[in-house]
Order: sequence, then C-alpha cells, then structure tokens
Amino acid sequence: MSNSHSAHPFKEIQSFQVDVDRQLVRQGGGSQRNLRLQLTAGAAPLGKERPPVRVGFVVDRSGSMGGGKLELAAQAVGEAMDLLSDRDEFNVVFFDDAVDTVVPQTPATASMRARARASCQRVQPGGSTNLSGGWAQSCQELGAAHQAGSLDLCILLTDGQANQGETDPKVLCDHSQQMRHLGVVTTCIGIGDGFAEDLLKGMADAADGRFYFVRSANQLKAVMATEVGEALEVTAPGVALEIAPRGRGRLQALGSFRSLWTGKALRIELGDLCSGQFIDTVVQILCPDGLVGEQLFFDVALVGAEGKALWPVQTVTLRYDTNDRVQDQPRDRGVDQAVAQHHADRARMEAVGLNRRGDYQAAGQLLTKVADRIAGYAASDDKLLQLVRELREDATRYEQVMDEYSRKMDYAQSHNRSKTRLSDGASTRAR
Repeated sequence: MSNSHSAHPFKEIQSFQVDVDRQLVRQGGGSQRNLRLQLTAGAAPLGKERPPVRVGFVVDRSGSMGGGKLELAAQAVGEAMDLLSDRDEFNVVFFDDAVDTVVPQTPATASMRARARASCQRVQPGGSTNLSGGWAQSCQELGAAHQAGSLDLCILLTDGQANQGETDPKVLCDHSQQMRHLGVVTTCIGIGDGFAEDLLKGMADAADGRFYFVRSANQLKAVMATEVGEALEVTAPGVALEIAPRGRGRLQALGSFRSLWTGKALRIELGDLCSGQFIDTVVQILCPDGLVGEQLFFDVALVGAEGKALWPVQTVTLRYDTNDRVQDQPRDRGVDQAVAQHHADRARMEAVGLNRRGDYQAAGQLLTKVADRIAGYAASDDKLLQLVRELREDATRYEQVMDEYSRKMDYAQSHNRSKTRLSDGASTRAR
C-alpha cells in the first residue's frame, strides 16, 4: 500500500510517500508490520533571501592534534567561514585542558573572517581534552545572542577522548539534547582512530546533528565545507514525523533518528533538511489481537518548526484476516529492502563494539543471525540476497581482529546509511 502525492501547496517538502509491507494482520495478534517513509525536501527558491546561519567552530588543540593536524583543522575552519556572508555570525573556540574563545560571537564580515583565520593559525597544540568545556562555551556564545528564525549550528572537531571536565557520555548527550531544545544543533567530527565514536555519534544524534568520521586531517576541508554548505541551504527546518495510532497498536522507530513517544504519537526528529535532501526511514508496527474484518488505523503527519503542517495527514490502514489469507498476501519488496538494510546497519554498529571488546565470536554470530533472518523472506529478490551475502562476508571478517580504522569506517558508514546519508556523511539529494 502506498500513499503519496506529487503536487502540493507546501514549499518546504517536494514529495512524501508512505508504504506498508503488508496490509493484512493475524487475528490472533503478534503480527509485525513495517512502514517505509520517504520524503524529499523542497529546493531552495531562486532569489529568496535565506535565514541567517550562526556557526560555532569548536576545535580540539590537545597534544594529539600536533604533527600538522591542528594547522589543517585551522585551515578547514577558515575556509568554512568564507562560505558565510555578512548577515551570518560565527564564533571560534579551541580547547585542550583549558578553553580559549579565540573569536567571540561576531558577524561574519570579510574583515572579521580574515582576523579569525589569522588567530586560528596562531593556536598551538597543548595538553589534555576538555571537550565538554569547549563545546559548552561555543554553545553559550550561540545561545547568548540567539535570533528568532536563525539556524544555530555548533561544529565540534576532535581526535581524542574526553578526559577533562565532564566526561560521562550520557551526561554529555543529555546536555546536547538540552541545547537542541534551546535551538542549537551539534555536529561532531572525529579524526583518526583515537576518538570515541559512541560519544560523538550520541551527541550529534541527541541534537539532530551529523556525525562524521575522517581518517586523516586532510579530509577536514571537504567535510567542514559540506556541513556549513548544507546549513546554508536549509529549506525545511525542524522537520519531524508523527505517527499516531487511532486506538491500539504500538510503534517503534528502526532508524537512527531521535524518536520519542509523546503520549499520542511516535515522533521522529529528522532535523533541518537542506535543499533536495532525501530521507528514507522505517517504523515497525506491533499489532495486538483482533477479530477478522477489524481494522487498525495510523495517521502519519509531517510537521516542521513550531508544529507547522508540511503535508496533508496520510492514514495507513491494516485489516485483520484469517491466517491463510495473511500468509498468502504479497509483500512490498521496497519496504522489505529498507527494513533489511536498517537491521543490517544496526547489527554492524553493534558488532563493531563486540569486535573491539574481543568478543569476536559474538560479533560474527550477530551478523549471521541477521543474515539468516533476511534470507528467510528474501525469496528471489536480488537486493535482499546481495545484502545476505554481504552480512555473511562481514560475519567472517568480524570473527577476527580488526584494525581500528576499519571499525570506525564500518560504524560511521552504517550510521550514515541509517540516516539516509552518503558514506562520507553528506546528505543524500534527490536525483
């Protein structure tokens, strides 16, 4: 079943489609059904002035950033600043065990950007890593001068572990989510093989930001340009999906987007979407028991900042039927493929942790289990069978010692894919 529209009065969203894998459910209960939700953000209108963007650049200057990394990071920040215009603002904070506000919040005029670039190039690597202090200082700079309608983005760049100030990942992720409630998005960039991806990914997810892994500092310019460039092209700020059951039925988000139960609906935070950005995510429906002919209804809404409706509400209908009819109904293979990919990505991220802890057998078994589950409904579908083969190959690889770069690359790519982003972290754009 597919609900979609191609023409609409809402400029923020170009298209929105809802598909369900199967519409019939068992009368005895226990059926699981999956919704695939695909949307494309609207294109930036020509000639229209965009909202101002305010960026905080937070750069690790601890001792591990020596050997040329800090210089490359400063250059990347300088080039990203030059993407801003006079109506935008920025701040620059460097941190080791101490926190240094190199540039307080300031308009991004040409003269201020030039002064900031010179100041950044003079910074030298120092001591430990007070990640929390540097990040919080930049967020405070942004928050102190918040403007209605602006997009506030804090970009945190580090190559190491938080070992000064607040170091508890849960506390830092909670603080990141609190800052998001105040309007600040946090994006995290991890360099090399020494940073904690769970922390950086967690902080970014909690604030509806992005998580990037760069193998070497040479990649920083491209990543920083991508992140700031996309912020300048946001056409749909604060987008969220809300799936509300009319009565019975439980819902669970399968992707990596932040989600919560509001008491009435499952809300999935998609964040600020840039021009032409494509999102493809999945929600699982857990069906209770019911009588043949009875129906379950789920209303799917797409909303923006301050609850603005971005699309007409679409309703998904499931119907109870006999076990034979439920068993014989056709499957939507597109939904199956999306669900299988999400399960594979989650398994790979979990397997990274198992391999790192030396539990190689458990890592391989996890991937094999997911491969077997997908094989159970793949039939002759080429995409599903290819995914099964890849998972089984990965299972063999994860049953052995892996180098840290490979672990981090696998983790980052799986996480990016689960948020419909490219392997390098950039947004997927509609063709």
